[in-house]
Amino acid sequence: MSSNQFSSIKSPLLLSFVLLVGMVLGYKMSSSIKNTFQSRENEAVLDEVVKLIELKYADTLNHDKLVESGIEGIIKNLDPHTVYIPKEELQIENEELEGSFLGIGIEFFMLDDTVNVSYVMPDGPSAKTALQAGDKLLTINADTIAGKKLSEKKIIQKIRGKRKDNVKLFVKHIDNKSEIITIERAQIPFKSLVASHLVNTDVGYIKLRLFNETTYDEFKTALSNLKEQGATKIIIDVRDNPGGYMDAVASIADELITGNKILVRTKGKDDTEQYFANKDGLFENGQVVILVNENSASASEILAGCMQDYDRGIVVGRRTFGKGLVQEQFDLPNKAALRITTARYYLPSGRCIQKSFASGKDEYYDDIYRRYKKGEMSGQDSFAHKTQTKYYTTNKRIVYGDEGISPDYFIKLDTSELRDYNNLQNTFILEQFGHQYYHQHQGDFKKYKNINSLSTNNLVTTQVEKEMIRNLLQLLPNFKVTPQLLEKLRIDLAALFAQKLFGQDGKSKILSTKDDFIKKAIQLLN
Repeated sequence: MSSNQFSSIKSPLLLSFVLLVGMVLGYKMSSSIKNTFQSRENEAVLDEVVKLIELKYADTLNHDKLVESGIEGIIKNLDPHTVYIPKEELQIENEELEGSFLGIGIEFFMLDDTVNVSYVMPDGPSAKTALQAGDKLLTINADTIAGKKLSEKKIIQKIRGKRKDNVKLFVKHIDNKSEIITIERAQIPFKSLVASHLVNTDVGYIKLRLFNETTYDEFKTALSNLKEQGATKIIIDVRDNPGGYMDAVASIADELITGNKILVRTKGKDDTEQYFANKDGLFENGQVVILVNENSASASEILAGCMQDYDRGIVVGRRTFGKGLVQEQFDLPNKAALRITTARYYLPSGRCIQKSFASGKDEYYDDIYRRYKKGEMSGQDSFAHKTQTKYYTTNKRIVYGDEGISPDYFIKLDTSELRDYNNLQNTFILEQFGHQYYHQHQGDFKKYKNINSLSTNNLVTTQVEKEMIRNLLQLLPNFKVTPQLLEKLRIDLAALFAQKLFGQDGKSKILSTKDDFIKKAIQLLN
């Protein structure tokens, strides 16, 4: 699939790339495999092949690359979620699952070969310095990074390191002044809960980006806080959530489902495991809506599927990815790891929602793009249910296996002006303007005391809108600003201001006003 194919649908399908690795997160991590396998003839053949190549091959060989190529060749014909993780990628993979990482607490984007700071985490070490969103990083520990076309992965590797070691940054501030800032690395929480707030007086909203070791505790805290604020109904958003730990999603489902009911069952080669709802949950009676899309996978599908199978909640959105496999991770002697599919999982109705991978991995991952091209995301999903096995919910509604989770209410992808909007987002012009404007008018924003005082209209006044358009057309004189596109840009700019004022909750509060998924959820809950 070419990058040009994705340019027009970047926003809704952005996580499709992440899913290549992100959704193979298993329900537990295993220690390295012990040497319990007896020697086999085929293993002896593989060893002999490697030795012969190393001994006789005419050109110079990279032993590590040879071994990795061999591993990739072995797993090539297995399922798409059995993967080899090189040692240089393993730390980041594990940190996301463990719920924290060593760093300085910033988010950034690359523009014109320069690192631009987009967000400074309020509780991170960078927040204690003069570094702020809108600044540019020119060097890291005296190593020039500007103009070098380094990948984001390389930048992260340069910033991360040992705990309490210093990172020295040469920074060009948003006011064009420059200085060297020294920041001590610290353990930064990698929160899986992106946002939680009221969307109106009695409807709470919780957004989860994955299911890691801290997700359940984060969810319980957020749910308790929303109940105290008056929430009697809840929206749980797992769009673009690639999955994670089985234990985490089972514990969350247990807070929502009554009685001693089975939540999910896993069946492997040698054993079967079952997870039950067996305790009094925090929210067993209030109304629930689960938001999903084509990038919701694995543990996200378990949560949506449990709520659907027991008719406990309404699933709103688009058909999910369709991953019904479970992996375990095994450490390897070269400090890399292998994630192996060890089981399939089955929802309460008995269905497994794993889609077919019989046509190969490329076809498997291109499925989302094919669905987009066929119009299944801008019109009612035309998946051929009649070819699939039928299952039944508690109330005898028909659901299907082998296809992901089909929502109870479909939300179409708005393709109007999608290409222009995404292409503009890729320029980061709006983001740069927002950081600059906020820096120059900070006094104007002090009147906002909490997220309930925020709205797009009061954050982006007519004057701000005019300045935004003027800035945009100066940089892109041929860009056509239509009324529909302008409204999207106004909300995006307001969300940036809200994030600066009240963090991710503020940003989410504003973005929810243009979100068709959330609008439909509120309508159903009311």
